[in-house]
Amino acid sequence: MTSLRFSRVPSCLPLAFLAFASAHCQQSAPPADDVASGGSSGGKPPVVQPIAGSGGSAPAVAMGGSATTTVGGMSTGGSGGSEPMEPRGPTPAANGVNFPFPQNRFSSNCSYPKFRNADVKAAYDKWKADTVTGDGAGGFLRVKRPKDPGLEDNSTVSEGIAYGMLIAVYMGDQSLFDSLWKYEQLWLDKNGLMDWYISGNGKDRLGEGAATDADEDMAWALLMADKQWGGKGGLNDSYFNIAKHQIEQVYNTEIQDDKLIKPGDTWGG
Repeated sequence: MTSLRFSRVPSCLPLAFLAFASAHCQQSAPPADDVASGGSSGGKPPVVQPIAGSGGSAPAVAMGGSATTTVGGMSTGGSGGSEPMEPRGPTPAANGVNFPFPQNRFSSNCSYPKFRNADVKAAYDKWKADTVTGDGAGGFLRVKRPKDPGLEDNSTVSEGIAYGMLIAVYMGDQSLFDSLWKYEQLWLDKNGLMDWYISGNGKDRLGEGAATDADEDMAWALLMADKQWGGKGGLNDSYFNIAKHQIEQVYNTEIQDDKLIKPGDTWGG
């Protein structure tokens, strides 16, 4: 086992994507008067709730801290906002995508950070332009690591592919999702899971054996693809069937004694 194996660190995942997904959940719902007034308490981010009768849409929130209602996905205005309002999700299904971006599904028991959907989309576009490439990808697409201490410049690790699949499915980018999975299939080890570290030129396995965290993330992304698009897209089998096979391989080779998660399929445990 080389020391390089232990130097593997997660690929860079744009923090902006966490803005619309992360939440600090509270044990009880916030006071109704605070929500109804659209105000905030003690300088904390406003807590927003879905508006009855608006098709599940959540309120648009001014960046200055004031909440306002939405009708038909458009803001009706608010007070104290220092930046323009923007529409909030959930965006209805369309064009074969069941959960188009943005969704913004808020819980009445959670508080949320300030964010703008436009910033999330901009972060996605930049991440895709900077790290997704067809070079050395065997006719498909891969996520490269431009500069990472201890690893070859522009190489690919299985975690990068897994993160890319997760990002693609939540952003509704089916062509990217399918192409990343097809690249993954070029580099399977003896257990049918992706070798964790591949050269940038697409010719060499620089690190052999699968990484459990990446394989689990891929399985989750495939399950989400079944919910997002259904069917099989550009793959040879359905997203659901491929997800089941991936889960089986993870369980059979990366789980020890039916309860312990190993670091990989050929090491640890």
